[in-house]
Amino acid sequence: MHDTIDKMKKFAKEGYGVIIGEYGPQSTSKDGVPQFIEETMTYGAQLGFVPVLWEASLFYSRDDGTMKFKDIAEVFNRVTGSNGIIPENAAITGIPKSESSSEDNLKKLYTWEGSWTRTDGTNAVGGYEAKSCDNGLNVQSNVAFWQLWLNTDWSTIKNPHIKIYMANDDLSQNADIQFAYTKAADGGNWTGDKTLQTDWIEKCLPLDTSRLKDNPWLMISSNKPGATIVKIEIFDEK
Repeated sequence: MHDTIDKMKKFAKEGYGVIIGEYGPQSTSKDGVPQFIEETMTYGAQLGFVPVLWEASLFYSRDDGTMKFKDIAEVFNRVTGSNGIIPENAAITGIPKSESSSEDNLKKLYTWEGSWTRTDGTNAVGGYEAKSCDNGLNVQSNVAFWQLWLNTDWSTIKNPHIKIYMANDDLSQNADIQFAYTKAADGGNWTGDKTLQTDWIEKCLPLDTSRLKDNPWLMISSNKPGATIVKIEIFDEK
């Protein structure tokens, strides 16, 4: 990382101000996130640069103006000398454990089948096609194919679970899966962001009912461009 930042030293020596306009990890569900952010902030400041965290509602709550993750908030307070509020319920970054339930104890409510492929940021990769979707389930993609959005009447489901099937190719079968909750399809200010890296494909994964109450749209994505989802099932307890 230092080698990359060092390439901009020549501009500072020539009298230009240097702003690192977008930096940061794409997910908080990995090890070393606060360390990466802190090192970028401190090393950039040592060189006279201004690092600006790339924020798309991953780290910061626009509802109450607080950081969503305790360890990242502590970095900002420490590096800037601030005393920003850290919510008591703030999460911690890191690789989450993949939890699942036995399908024997669940009943299937809804099924969507089709194809959603996560974009690589160009028009070359990415797409969405719905082949079938049960009444009562709403599944849609944003036009850029960055995220898939799912909604139903969660108030009728006591213990919601989701099961996701991936295309039968190496990339899709080794992809991670990202979940978050928000108030509207293609909306910002995500909450409960979590990325599962292993042992999740075709497993019945519990959803967070407390977050679904106020944020009824489930965001689904992957950090692997080209990864393709082909089927989604929603379950409740029997």
